[in-house]
Amino acid sequence: MFIVVQGIRGSRPRLDSPVSRPHDHADDCGDTAVLSAIDDAPTPAADRARRQGDAEGSLEAAHARPVVWVVIPVRDRPSDLRDLLNDLRRLDAPARLRGVVVDNASETPIDPERFDFPSWLETLRLESNRGGSGGFNAGLMRALRDRDDPPTHLWLLDSDARVRPDTLGALLRALEKSPDAVAVGPAIEDPSTIHEPTPAARARRVHELGGRVRRGNGQLVPALAGDAAARASDPIACDYLAACCALVRSNAARETGLLPDLFLNADDVAWFVRLARETGGRILADPRARAAHPRFDRYPTWARYYQARNACAPLSALGLGAWVRFRRGLLETRRMVSQAVLGREDLARLHLLGLDDALAGRTRGAAPEGRLAFEPWRPYSALPEALRGAGVTPTPALLREAERCAAMSRDHAPAGWLGAIGRLCAPRREAAACVPSVGGTACWFRGRVTVQCDPGGFVLRRVTRRGAVRSASRYAWAGLARSVRLAWRPPVAPPPTPLPVRTDAGPATISVVVLSYNRREALERTLTNLSRTARLAGAQVIVVDNASTDGSVELVESRFPEAELVRLSDNAGVEGFNAGADRATGDLLLILDDDAWPEGESLDRAAGLLASRPELAAVTLHPRHPTTDASEWPFAGEATDAWPVMGCGNLVRRDDWRRAGGYAGGFFLYRNDTDLAMKLLALGRGVRFEPGLVVRHDSPQAVTKTPLWFFHATRNWVWLARRHGRGWRRWAGALAGWVWAHRLARLDWRGHATVFRGGLTGCLVRPPMMPRGVRPDGGAFRRLLRMQFSTRARGR
Repeated sequence: MFIVVQGIRGSRPRLDSPVSRPHDHADDCGDTAVLSAIDDAPTPAADRARRQGDAEGSLEAAHARPVVWVVIPVRDRPSDLRDLLNDLRRLDAPARLRGVVVDNASETPIDPERFDFPSWLETLRLESNRGGSGGFNAGLMRALRDRDDPPTHLWLLDSDARVRPDTLGALLRALEKSPDAVAVGPAIEDPSTIHEPTPAARARRVHELGGRVRRGNGQLVPALAGDAAARASDPIACDYLAACCALVRSNAARETGLLPDLFLNADDVAWFVRLARETGGRILADPRARAAHPRFDRYPTWARYYQARNACAPLSALGLGAWVRFRRGLLETRRMVSQAVLGREDLARLHLLGLDDALAGRTRGAAPEGRLAFEPWRPYSALPEALRGAGVTPTPALLREAERCAAMSRDHAPAGWLGAIGRLCAPRREAAACVPSVGGTACWFRGRVTVQCDPGGFVLRRVTRRGAVRSASRYAWAGLARSVRLAWRPPVAPPPTPLPVRTDAGPATISVVVLSYNRREALERTLTNLSRTARLAGAQVIVVDNASTDGSVELVESRFPEAELVRLSDNAGVEGFNAGADRATGDLLLILDDDAWPEGESLDRAAGLLASRPELAAVTLHPRHPTTDASEWPFAGEATDAWPVMGCGNLVRRDDWRRAGGYAGGFFLYRNDTDLAMKLLALGRGVRFEPGLVVRHDSPQAVTKTPLWFFHATRNWVWLARRHGRGWRRWAGALAGWVWAHRLARLDWRGHATVFRGGLTGCLVRPPMMPRGVRPDGGAFRRLLRMQFSTRARGR
């Protein structure tokens, strides 16, 4: 098969829009267990037929309607689940519904018959509690792995959410009217008003209409709330949606992957930020769609740990810097100080432990057992006896005050630093004071005995002013130290959770892309070796010829007619690889120079790694000489999943190649492969390197440098630094590589002149633009610098 492409130098056929393209600790085998449960879940033909029969009209008309998969994680909330299921039965939705209730290891397993599930709803039980993120991810995997009836939309619902009959219809209409939107959420209001048909704006208590991340300190706040949200009439753009009720386009979820494994808190924020970043779409909140959920700012106890631990996940997704991380740490410091003043050191300690684990990189999954210890709420029936035990008479007025404080929301929480300072200095205090659990400076130093009141109960504390100041000072210093560390060295961002690879879909197919330019003999040797590789039997082989004049085209046509030939009218450099990859149909791309070929066993192992480890985007093969077995990489050491270098032979998932934009065409030659590796790492994907996975490379460029190398390798090194470096390392690394190229030029004054011209060009000319969604954090470039300049590297 021959494909002739004319005049594509400097351009690429445009990829389809990601939006329309179909396609803030669990143990490592957790996803495997979930996949096993999904694969083993029965889907009888009768059930499938019944689900299809529920749709009105003909089969063709039914399939023209959206297919909405409802995903509901639940753990030990049977009454909430029943209420939500009743709401779903009353839905008036212009869509075919399917869905899954993910039982997050409830003590009493969820029984579909006992709950009278609708016919379109199934259940999936997890063997351990994997939190909100784990529950949603299990449901999303179940939905997105359905190839017979794939979803067009995914509807995320918390089990304690409530919806109206018209909620889903309003969300679908919002997405239909905004093709550039990838997700939409409703106005989240108090459950007491959700089923009022048309409440007055003042009667609706809207907690949140979309959410945003404050760019100054990283705090998560509603985009609109209260009266402003209740009066809104048109959709608004926002940073994120609460996962308690959100409708997402399925193709956007496929492209982005699953929620980060944060267990609880900020997982939905980081996911929606990535959803918008990687697809280029918008996140909308539509006030015409209504749903209900308990307030998000209910007084947290053990959740404080996750609030602090996961605080930097949205900041990392947004690419916010050191000053914002520092201020976000100060926000947690303020919270722990407030709890320390009230005598709740058990809760202040949770903030501190969360920051410690974030700094140590322990951000995945649930907290270690025993780490979330705190004093539980006591029932109000025990309040009179507790007051008497503290030497306070439980007067009716004091008990009424406790009841009033328990009903306070954060909107009513008083504040006042001057009053707190005055009470600290006052000679006398009340014997006892009831304060709302939502806190605030107006609660400080009110009584010798403080009763902290919450709808769930009370906690009584006897706190002296001296003891409160001492405790608050200790936590203030501890929080300040951790805030500085957050700014100085950002926590390791939790990696995006990729969609798992189906194990029942057979081995992944490979498309080989070989780029050729005036090296006929080398090309013949490479294609001959590929034809003898068992793993590539019947594989698509694409040869892209960069306007060769030495008979390379005729060689392919006569000797290897089974290869697909792409003939370029000009030498487009590494842009030719992109032209070949755009025509590939395989799941994996084997990217090869025309003088390189993989060892058969190495290719088998590399493909096996990608099949078994969905978090990996690519496997870099180790270039060695075919005769001497000499390595081109003196820095090649231990195996790693964060390898920032690629070379003459790489096995890359086709979808990841497209997301990363392939090779940057403006590079023309050299460093383009390393740039790709670091782009994949910036996307949160893994790049695997094992020294034993070998590609044979017979290239004189690995030893002798030419003027072409001196210019392009130097210029592109500076571009690498500008694209991937951060802070002082950006220009320090650029200068180090520039100087190293001069060292390689040795006594060749023409080589030095060419190196100087390349370095100067790299500084003065803007490097190629990054693909949408690629935001390097500088980590891959730091690793590259350590590898290159801590060894006796030559030529890379």
